[in-house]
Parts: sequence; C-alpha cells; structure tokens
Amino acid sequence: MKIIIKHHFWLFLINIFLTIVGSIGTLFFAYFFGKVIEFAISKDLQSFIFYIIVALLTTTIAIVSDYLSVLIQNKIIKEINQELRKKYYDKILSDQFNSNIDTGKFINNSSNKISQLEIFYYESVFSIFNGICFLILSIVMVIYYNWLIFIITTFFSILVFLVPFLTTKKSQKKIQISNQANDDFLQFSKDSVKSYWNYWSLNKTNKLKSDLMKISNNYEKENKINKNFQGLQVMLSTITIYLIQIILITLISFFLFKNIFTVAIVVTLSQVTSQYIQSFGIILNHFIKYLNLRKTNNEINEPYIKELENFTKTKVIDEKLDSIIFKNFTFKYDETTILDKINLKIINGDKVLILGKSGVGKSTLLKQLFYPRLFEEKSEIFINDMSCENYDIRKQAVYIDQDIFLSKDTIWNNITLANPEINKEEVDYYLNFLQLNHLIDRLEFGLETIILDNMQNLSGGERQRFAILRGLVAKKPWLFLDEVNSALDKKTSGLIMNYLLDKKAFTIIMVAHHIEKEHLIKFNKIIKL
Repeated sequence: MKIIIKHHFWLFLINIFLTIVGSIGTLFFAYFFGKVIEFAISKDLQSFIFYIIVALLTTTIAIVSDYLSVLIQNKIIKEINQELRKKYYDKILSDQFNSNIDTGKFINNSSNKISQLEIFYYESVFSIFNGICFLILSIVMVIYYNWLIFIITTFFSILVFLVPFLTTKKSQKKIQISNQANDDFLQFSKDSVKSYWNYWSLNKTNKLKSDLMKISNNYEKENKINKNFQGLQVMLSTITIYLIQIILITLISFFLFKNIFTVAIVVTLSQVTSQYIQSFGIILNHFIKYLNLRKTNNEINEPYIKELENFTKTKVIDEKLDSIIFKNFTFKYDETTILDKINLKIINGDKVLILGKSGVGKSTLLKQLFYPRLFEEKSEIFINDMSCENYDIRKQAVYIDQDIFLSKDTIWNNITLANPEINKEEVDYYLNFLQLNHLIDRLEFGLETIILDNMQNLSGGERQRFAILRGLVAKKPWLFLDEVNSALDKKTSGLIMNYLLDKKAFTIIMVAHHIEKEHLIKFNKIIKL
C-alpha cells in the first residue's frame, strides 16, 4: 500500500474519486428505479419517464467510472511492476559486480513473484478498497430504508456468465500474446544473467539494465492489454446485470400498471443488499490473498544480496593505467592455496602469461586480477604507485572471454557494445583480420542483421573470434585474455597471437593451458599454476 500512495498519489486519488462516483452511481441507480416503481404505481407517466432517463444516466456514470477506475489501476500496477524490477535489477546487476547470482531465483523474482504480487497483492488492495467504499455507502442506504431485504435480481445474475463465453476466443488470443511476451522476457532475463560478466567487464551494465527494462516494458504492455480486455469483459458483464435489472423492474412496473400486485421500494433494496453481499465476499476473498502475499512483497522489496561488510570504495581508474602492483598476494582455489604471499607487478606494455592445466583456477585468478573485490583474499594493491584496497580498471582494460554472449540486437550493436562511436572502416579491418567477413557477407542485412538464439549455429572458433573482435573494437590498452585461442586452429591462433603480442601498446594478461614456443618467448612474465 505504501508504494501505491508514495509513488502514485494523484492517480490513487483519481481512482478513489472514480470508485466513489461509481458506487454512488450504482446506489442512485437503485434509488431512482425505486422512484420509477413509485410513479408507476401512481401512474404518473411524466415522472415515470423522467426517472427512467435519470436512472439510465446514473447507470452510465457508474459503468464508465468503474471502467476508468480499472484502467487507472492497471496503469498504476504496470508502473509498480516496472519500479519493482528496476529496483531489483539495480540491486542484482549493480556496478559492483556480483558473482553469486542464483539464476533461478533471479528469473523467479523478476517474473513469477512480481506477477503473483500483481494478481494477489496489489490488485487485491484495490479490490478491498473498492469493496469497502461500496460497502459503506450501501450500508448507509440500507439503514435509511430500515434494512428491507428482497433480492429479486440475484437469481438472474447468472446470465452474466454469457459475456465471458461469447468473448472466449478473443480472450484466449490476448492471453496467448501475453504469455508469449512473458516467455520472451524470461528467456532474455536468463540470457542477461549469463552475459552479466561480459557487459560488466565492458563497463556497460547500464546498457544491460536498459535492455532488460525495454523488454520488461513490452511484457508489461502486453500484460496491460490483456488485463484491459478482461476489464472490458467485466464492464460488459456489468451492463448485462443492469439490463437484466431494467427488464425485471420494467416487467414489475407493467404488472403494477395492470394492478396485479404492488411493489414499492423493495426493488431498490433488493439491488443494494445483493451487491452488499457480493462486496463483502470480494473483500474477504482478496484480504486472504493480500495476507498470503505479504511475505513475497517483502522479499521483492528487501535487498536480494547484502553488501559485503566493511566495504571500502572502489578506486575507478580514469587516467592512463601505468602499473598494477600486488604485495603479499595470496590466491586460493577450491580451498587450496595456489599462490601464497607473492609479489606481482604488471606495468604498461607487459605481456603476462598465466599457464597451467585445466581446473587449477587460471580463469579465476585472471578475474581476480581484473577485479579484486570479487574475492575474499586481500593483499596490498597499488595502482600507478598509489595504494588502494580495490580498483575498477574497465575504462582502461577489457576482459575477453573464450566465448561470447550475443544479445537479441544487431551484429553491429553487439560487437561495438563497448565503443559505439567506432567507425565502420576499423570494424571492417578487424573482421577481415579475424576472417569473419565471409560470415557477414553471406547475411542479407550484413552487420544490421538481428541476432537470434545467441547465434548458436556458430562454431567454437567463430565464437572466439567474435569475442576477440568485440574486445579489440573496445580500443582499450590493457587486455585480459581468458583462453581466447583454445578453439582456434593453429594457423589462425598464430596469426592472432602474433598481432596481440607484437603490439607494444597492448598490455596482455593471458590465460592458457598450452602455448606454442614461438609465442611463449614473447611473454616477459609467466605465472605457472
């Protein structure tokens, strides 16, 4: 309730106003038709026609007010869902990289749990409030008439189910579209978690969050359309109920004209008490749902992962990166100490090789050098000879994985993610150098082709070359390379290794489990694990 009032106060006030107007319109509809009966008895035709018209006007006001109230509620809930997701993404996909994301929990919290909150929590809040408004007003009217109970129209209200049956086919189509949008959102959320490290290492987590919010907005849009259609069904059902009531009262009035029996204000009270009972049932039902979902609401609004205790601010390196020095550096992998209190200095232009068998922690060490805050092991760190506890070098360095995640976007936007201002001639040069131009040339739209399914049809070597391509396009002087040649043939690997190692402007920190002797001699520092 707090988030509704705090962030959507004016819309909430409008909803209150429409709810009260709709409730008053409904009650006045009953009252004016009571007057219709009264003048039918007295056979005052002019007054009878007048109150028929007034009753129809109040009915129209009630129906339109209720429908507009539903639209406003849907708008508020859509924005709340977006706010919850943004809040959740800011916590999980923060600029302080989090390596402990539970993929299943991430998807469940950002989709299923928020949907549960929408249906069983926030919608219940509105239903409870609307029911209470009508309940209070109807109680006042019933007390005014001394609580006469005569429910005539309730028996016929079952006819309201005709409306959903008549609109079933269209409703199913709306639901299908909404479900497809939900599936797309879930898949993209899953892919986003997989690509988090790639985006983070390229200093583009904001782009990742922006893309997530974009597809989330589409999901919420389709969801809102579906719910608006359901609201239309409710409106049509309401019209059906009122038409049935009009028919019944008109029929009773006909009998009054014929002096068969007399009915006065009973018709009014029959409608009011019938809806009073319905409102009470709605309040009770939604209050139970509200209580059941309080815990889920707290889970979404509470931080998903607590910040590390005694967290010290990370030093962001904007200027030229000349050196990184570790003193008393300890590296553990699977509870085993691999490096114990060593000193390591990497200066601009160095070519550093981390060599070892598979499974000894080479990639983990590389990530720790790229971003020490990921790990618990502490050491004295100096950036450009200045002491710091943690650092962020993404503006000067790029981390290139042995595989690449490609989001659902154009090939151009994927490979220029970290450097969207790069000119096409430079990209074409790298495409030719990495022998990827033939893959682009055979596509109808070339670099503007939209990537589907993360281009799973590419070979391992092609994917590695795309990873290298994106890293080179980033135009960063420090390159952290994680087994980037493991799936390349000897000739292609040699070509790329010579290019990287011969460039004096590049500082290379590379992980490999095997490397050719001709390339080994080009490294001036080797760490064996």
